[in-house]
Amino acid sequence: MYENKNIIYEYKEIPDDLVDYIRVNESLHKYFRQDWQKVKATQYCGILNHGDKDYYILPKIANHDSKKNLNIFIYAYVCLRH
Repeated sequence: MYENKNIIYEYKEIPDDLVDYIRVNESLHKYFRQDWQKVKATQYCGILNHGDKDYYILPKIANHDSKKNLNIFIYAYVCLRH
């Protein structure tokens, strides 16, 4: 199975390197929530750029075939933005 450490599924915990970035950027608060001292993604999907990395926040249903679903998500996201 394809594994990308920059993929975050909705309602899952955020990687430690993003937690402080999210906490200090109020514009991101509506996309994440704090639950039991852990920051988790909410129902929003998209791409978050931090430092030199892109993080993909995907629907939890996409967890089955990550590579294929990531490609479909990026294609749909790009098409919707134009």
